[in-house]
Amino acid sequence: MSNQIRQPSYQSLATFRDPLADGTYSPEMVVIPIGEFMMGTHELIDTQPHKVMIRKSFALGKTPVTQLEWQRIMGRDFPELVMKSNDDCPVTNVSWDDVQEYIDRLNGLAGASFRLPTESEWEYAAKAGENHRYSGSNDIDAVAWVNKNSDRRVQPVARKQANAWGLYDMSGNVYEWVQDIWCSDYISGKPDTEEALQMRVDSGKRTKRGGSALGAAGLAGCAERIWSPRNAREDFTGFRLARTL
Repeated sequence: MSNQIRQPSYQSLATFRDPLADGTYSPEMVVIPIGEFMMGTHELIDTQPHKVMIRKSFALGKTPVTQLEWQRIMGRDFPELVMKSNDDCPVTNVSWDDVQEYIDRLNGLAGASFRLPTESEWEYAAKAGENHRYSGSNDIDAVAWVNKNSDRRVQPVARKQANAWGLYDMSGNVYEWVQDIWCSDYISGKPDTEEALQMRVDSGKRTKRGGSALGAAGLAGCAERIWSPRNAREDFTGFRLARTL
């Protein structure tokens, strides 16, 4: 795009952890710059490309929230982590509503404004100013755990290559909840930052992004999207934090 705002490389993006009242620290966050990008792909009927402007900088988790990071805030293995194998694996079997409880507790300890990313923020960060099918590469094995290379098990975070902004596991490993109510056509639904955070009429459906270690490579593309009920707890669904700056 000739008028696209130039995106910095990940080496220049700041990272931070917020100190918490209990003496620990928040998950590591990456500061995402403002910019514009083409959201969507010609490959999918309901995700036709359209220009989206990210007008406010925000922070996004360097990795999905891990089992250890969940337990530190929630104080227990909740819900039952049936896929548990490693403290460094993404937490799974957490519903969208469970995630809101985690975020409320984290904000109480941090005095900050953690939240879920909107769908447009998530895709913007996944693409990171590049035009790869997957987050960070066109080579699925370089950046993502999917069914053909994961033994269909959730894997520890940050074992694959990061994308250009230093974010890991945006493609594959676990699906990630985002803030948005599901819209089947996200052009007419306009899932921009403001509308997603205002939460339109609630259908009970929430959008998920990124693919998983159980799914095929084709489901892990930057523009792929699915939904689940907001109260669903699923073996290959976790989340990644965002933070208002």
